[in-house]
Amino acid sequence: MSIEESKKHVRTHQNTYRVEPKRPFDVAKTKIHLKNVLELNLKEIEYSDQCAKELCFTIVEEIKTGIKSENFDRYRIIVAVVIGEKKMQGVQINHTFLWDPRRDKYVNHLYETNNFYAQATVYGVYLD
Repeated sequence: MSIEESKKHVRTHQNTYRVEPKRPFDVAKTKIHLKNVLELNLKEIEYSDQCAKELCFTIVEEIKTGIKSENFDRYRIIVAVVIGEKKMQGVQINHTFLWDPRRDKYVNHLYETNNFYAQATVYGVYLD
């Protein structure tokens, strides 16, 4: 790689000296979007081990696309979806982050049927 090529790949960011977003992460809108996407994709589905993985990827992309279209200013969007079969067992799901309780937000929605559950979580992590 030449020096000219390496200069093209260098990113520089200018300080904005802004500590609050112009358009903050909206928990209410995100909750509605999560609920709609889960219900639309899962209302007529029978649980299958083979299709659960692909279905998770599809739902994650749909949720992420919808939330990013809201243009929340200076937020990194992280989406996690878990789909599992109900067989008289308990489930505990944990995610760990460094967290600023004033600016960072999350939204969680659980969709359940008689034979499976789906949990979707969206994190809006503020970027300085």
